[in-house]
Amino acid sequence: MKRGLWELQQREQEKWLDALGEVGEALREWRAAIVTDLGGEESLSAMELAIVDTIVRSHLILSSVDRYLLSIPSVVNRQKHELFAVVLQRDTLANSIARNLERLGLERRAKALPSIQEYMAGKDAEKVTAAKPPAPHAEP
Repeated sequence: MKRGLWELQQREQEKWLDALGEVGEALREWRAAIVTDLGGEESLSAMELAIVDTIVRSHLILSSVDRYLLSIPSVVNRQKHELFAVVLQRDTLANSIARNLERLGLERRAKALPSIQEYMAGKDAEKVTAAKPPAPHAEP
């Protein structure tokens, strides 16, 4: 059940990323890089995967805000002598992404390897499968 809901959400996210075209593809690649750095999807809990997905969506919003801020002549409201509110909101969003990345860990994790017993059992299974003669083809 835990993975079932996550898989449904993942399919929805895939549709949404597809709709973004090249930007969606870049976000998908960035997500894959994060997951790989964390040891692979199979080593992450559902909660960790939810944090990764939140980071990806937040990164899209942050990039949009950055693009907007870089397009305006100044980030300072000259009448009030203060930063526009969007600058502070952008900082809050960037800090949120940083906190979530810290929750996941900033170090690369090695992918979990099977124990020697699991590895040998897999090799034995491969030998048995390879030794079986191919099944005869039934004619229609």
